[in-house]
Amino acid sequence: FTEVFGQAMGRTPSDYVRHVRVERAKQLLSQTNATLDTIAHQTGLTDAAHLSRIFRRATGQSPGRFRRK
Repeated sequence: FTEVFGQAMGRTPSDYVRHVRVERAKQLLSQTNATLDTIAHQTGLTDAAHLSRIFRRATGQSPGRFRRK
């Protein structure tokens, strides 16, 4: 599965899921006033700290900075 998925999508399944979670977090950050904990739970992450780590790694900025822009 992983090999076929990688060939079709150009990334591993876990990288794809992480990408989807970050994109959803971006949407929630820009369209709602939900807390980081709420957004983390809505995107399948354990807590705000986990969201912040994943988000910063993917975008180069914190969720708070992204929301302020």
